[in-house]
Amino acid sequence: MAKAAAYPLRTYPFNQQKLTEEEVAVIFAMTSRRPEPFDEIQQLVTAEKAADFHERWVLNYGHASVAEHAIIHMAVENLSRLAADTLEDNRLASYTEKSSRYQVLPQDYFHIPKELEGSPLYETYVTSCQRLFELYGQLVDGIQAHLRTTLPQGEAERDSTYSIRLRREATDSCRFVLPSAALTNVGVTLNARSMEHAVLKLLSSELAEERALGEALKQQGREVTPTLIKYAEPNDYLIGTRKAQQELAKPFQEPQASATEALLIHYDPDAEVKVVAAFLY
Repeated sequence: MAKAAAYPLRTYPFNQQKLTEEEVAVIFAMTSRRPEPFDEIQQLVTAEKAADFHERWVLNYGHASVAEHAIIHMAVENLSRLAADTLEDNRLASYTEKSSRYQVLPQDYFHIPKELEGSPLYETYVTSCQRLFELYGQLVDGIQAHLRTTLPQGEAERDSTYSIRLRREATDSCRFVLPSAALTNVGVTLNARSMEHAVLKLLSSELAEERALGEALKQQGREVTPTLIKYAEPNDYLIGTRKAQQELAKPFQEPQASATEALLIHYDPDAEVKVVAAFLY
């Protein structure tokens, strides 16, 4: 009997210092149509060929899955927590956010929307946010002082460690006073396909801050993948759907002059039983 050819398992990383993210995406994509191993295909790919490949196959023919092999790491600083929620709504990505659980946020660390420039609500908005931050600072200090009377320092615990422990307890409870305008930093890791989707959603937002974030992500993302996200634009469907939802909701809204704060449309009398049953299951 003739001896069968041996095809041993091979596993090896690409040298990211020698390849761009777009080149990596092309090398992986070409394996579907070429018999050579990846390291041989790599010798055929240049930055120019990668751009041409993506322009033709990903952008023109819609083979968007290829873009998932191009990875982008993006640092985003000083965006509101509201905008951070919109950014992080793209779940096919990884995020690490500045934690209000472990850090004491400084005064005036909040976003002021461009929409309020020249508006009579500007001063009310700024004053309200400042008061919330002042209250937050007072609560953090007050709770730490209180905890020193209820949580004794361990015998072997250093003063600095004890202070950090109390501060974490305080900030974890007091952060809920902060407005959604409070600023944060987010480290983002995602592929080019998810980046394009994130940019598209942000550019389609009603909020100027989120649209500006989308434009910044697009411009900075193109430093890493020049071709794959360059056509991300506002999406008419997302914009139109949001407007349609607002119109559909109008019949359920009370007139502005009404003293009613909420209108109960429906409730389930068996809700608690269903929740308990779900937990037990």
